[in-house]
Amino acid sequence: MNGMKRTQIAQQGIDFVTLFHAKFTSTDVSGYRPLLREPTESTGGGKQAMQHMVLMPSIEGDPVLTIGSVNVAVKTAKLRTYDCLQRLHKMRFGREPLMVDQVQYQGFFDKLLKFMQFQGMFVDVVTTPPQMEMGSRYPPPAPSTGSQVVQWLALLLLLASIGLFAYLLYSGAIVL
Repeated sequence: MNGMKRTQIAQQGIDFVTLFHAKFTSTDVSGYRPLLREPTESTGGGKQAMQHMVLMPSIEGDPVLTIGSVNVAVKTAKLRTYDCLQRLHKMRFGREPLMVDQVQYQGFFDKLLKFMQFQGMFVDVVTTPPQMEMGSRYPPPAPSTGSQVVQWLALLLLLASIGLFAYLLYSGAIVL
């Protein structure tokens, strides 16, 4: 992207990428290396300024792991804990194990958290996975509100029927 015209916020994103890579270029987390993705040429006045942080695998074919994001326009960052990564991995790949050592990741996570805070970022530590899009390995959707209403109405009708039967039986209108 050298020589291209960028917006001010996009340039701030590029500068932050340079700073990030200077800090973490030699970091290895179980065969993965941290990478901050570059922003687009224009961030739409900061509306599209989010940049993803990933762990890039050294072995081709291994999954790229999204570990968080940063938004230089509003000075925020989201960092995923190891437990969050592990849950996401399980949701996406089932029984296939996450090939990142927890102790190594935690050491990197602690350095990354300090780095982001030192850069003036407000950091949100993400401990649970975000809501996932539907796919073959994702959990089934929650019942819709409409089906819940039908279930409640059916239960109410059943209770009313039992109550009416009991009343008629007690009043003598029905003899068994």
